[in-house]
Amino acid sequence: MNRLVLALVFLCSLLSVVCCRGSYPTSAPAQSPAPVLAAPTQPVVVCPQITLSPTWPLPSLAPLTFPPPTPTPTESSWMCAPGTLDESMPSAGKDRQFRLHIPPSYRSDQPIPLIINLHGTGAYAEGQEQYTGMSSLADRESFIVVYPQGLGETPAWDLEPGEQNIDIAFIRDLISLLENRCAIDLTRIYATGMSNGGGMTNRLGCELSDRIAAIAPVAGAYAYFGVCPISRPVPVIAFHGDADESAPYEGTGSPELLNVNLGICPPIYYWAATWALRDGCASRPAVIYQKQGVLGEAWQGCNDGAEVILYTLTGTGHIWPGSSLLPGEPSIINASELIWAFFEKHAISP
Repeated sequence: MNRLVLALVFLCSLLSVVCCRGSYPTSAPAQSPAPVLAAPTQPVVVCPQITLSPTWPLPSLAPLTFPPPTPTPTESSWMCAPGTLDESMPSAGKDRQFRLHIPPSYRSDQPIPLIINLHGTGAYAEGQEQYTGMSSLADRESFIVVYPQGLGETPAWDLEPGEQNIDIAFIRDLISLLENRCAIDLTRIYATGMSNGGGMTNRLGCELSDRIAAIAPVAGAYAYFGVCPISRPVPVIAFHGDADESAPYEGTGSPELLNVNLGICPPIYYWAATWALRDGCASRPAVIYQKQGVLGEAWQGCNDGAEVILYTLTGTGHIWPGSSLLPGEPSIINASELIWAFFEKHAISP
């Protein structure tokens, strides 16, 4: 018996390369990525301060495994026809989703406007469609509306400027896809969005001013707002409650960090006045609406017929004014209706 045990031990020592190698990492583990930040509790703070946790996961002692290769996203085949459909497309190596609504009046030989409508943090394309009521408005006014879907377990849009932003690439690719599939008036492509989607709307106005004719953010959080390489004056209409706790009307953080820290957002009036400065508008706005706690101010006389309009809602929080899903009495103004009326006046000059 002892001889058998010794024989087995000797045999295992000879085969140790086969028996043992691969059971543990043979080199130091690669540096772990920065931990994903937990989703903020309600109310959603759309300009969170970024802090990194010092806690890192321990290296695994399990055998090394290799996941199967990620398949390359492929573009699905669909027809541009009246109705609503949920589709996907490849962009920046990822599979991106969107909801598309085409009005009953659509004809393939008659190009019509396109509105890009962006959800907020933790929301979804379908919910944005219901919250804004814009598909019903599209049916009445004859335009196409697309609701892109953000990435992540808590879906959100990346507000950082620059070519490395895959969400900007996604929207540019989405416009190109719809241009190829649908009859779209390329001089009348617009963007709107709520909260973090409002911040992304602002970013699209800056980064895609060659494609986006006008923007309409609602309750937006405008991180990195000063980095804005526009190629033409961009008309802007915006809505914001002065009691908004998620995207505070008075802004957040230190002004000197406005363009270097995601957690810093400007005061809303300052943000609107800066757009007026970019567009070459008059230095002071004119009051165009004042009723029941709603103040509308417009910077006019801008270059190329642009204008900047800001609606401030007294005592109002983080909402889309006029949404039928809001409890209580409806808002004195309807953001979706006013947005479309504004968009109708503005197009990119050929």
